[in-house]
Amino acid sequence: MTQEFDKPFANSIDLKKKELKNAVIHRVAYDLNNPTEGQIWYNQTEDIVKIYNGSAKKSFVFTSDVGDAITPVVRTNNPTLATNSVNANISELDNAIGTSPTPVVRTTGPIAAANSVNTNIDALDTAIGANVTVTSRTVGPLIAANTVNANINALDTAIGTDAQISAVSRTAGPVAVANSVNSNIDALDAAIGADASPAGTRTAGSIAAANSVNANIDALDAAIGFEAQISGTPNVVTKTGTVFQMIDQLDAYKSVQTIKKTIGGIGVTADFNFTTAEDQVEQVIDLGAIVPAKARIVDVVTYTDEVFTGAVSLAAETGTTSSGDELIASATIYATDAITATANSGAFIQTPSATAKHIYVSATPGANWSAVTAGKVSVYVTFINLTNI
Repeated sequence: MTQEFDKPFANSIDLKKKELKNAVIHRVAYDLNNPTEGQIWYNQTEDIVKIYNGSAKKSFVFTSDVGDAITPVVRTNNPTLATNSVNANISELDNAIGTSPTPVVRTTGPIAAANSVNTNIDALDTAIGANVTVTSRTVGPLIAANTVNANINALDTAIGTDAQISAVSRTAGPVAVANSVNSNIDALDAAIGADASPAGTRTAGSIAAANSVNANIDALDAAIGFEAQISGTPNVVTKTGTVFQMIDQLDAYKSVQTIKKTIGGIGVTADFNFTTAEDQVEQVIDLGAIVPAKARIVDVVTYTDEVFTGAVSLAAETGTTSSGDELIASATIYATDAITATANSGAFIQTPSATAKHIYVSATPGANWSAVTAGKVSVYVTFINLTNI
């Protein structure tokens, strides 16, 4: 019976350049603990031959394991995955930042979520050892504290092309949060119609909240019984003006009308103003031809809204001629709440004129006009307008 056993040798064996046939490299389950320089063994667990070079354990690499040459993996446009090769993943990063980008100054550092895009790409580039060019970017991570524009600009510069926003064709639809801005604007635009234009033929009907503005104005117009008109010229009431303007038009065609004009001290906001002068000469204010032709004056009243400070006193008369007192004789208008309304005999039953009448207010101060820098008086003229009947 043949007995196998390990026989130690105290000295080195010199084979004199003879073959060592049927020899097996020392097989072990784990690497040797204290190998000597040049000692080799076969690690059965790792399935690899190793050698100790005196300072470190090194593995043998055989040609059959790596091929005749190392060829880079063809880059593919797939997402960066752990299962991809390094080259494939770097290809994805390269594609993401655009073609022919310009390198920026790179800083080496570990890949971390807190790093900027440049820093992480630089870290990958450094690990691979080849130059990967990137576009010029704003260095800094995307953060919530940045404005939308800042973050969009960062993304835009990161991909290396100018972001373009194309106009979206408008589509009509209800206004909703889920809609795009254009869709909502279209919905509003459709709701109010294109370029509001005057209404056509009017339809009379009762006034109701459910009616359109035009329908309600038509109902008011029909109730008065005549077409709205100004100065005798027919003018159909349409929605070209505001509701208030339409009501003012209708109001203008009542037979009995009152016109209000205001006169103020120097620089006071009013329809008319006394002018500055270093004297106390009477000044005449022409309120204009406010009484229509054929109209009969039925009342004239003045009311002082604000005291005429600096005038000391202020007397005025009202008439249909310059400096005349055909309507109200001379009376004080100086103090706040002063009222003049005493009509001269027969003033309101005089024959109407075939032409429009002017109304004049003449006033004389108790001090120079230059001192009258405050005060305001309102003049109310009421008449029967026959023009629209």
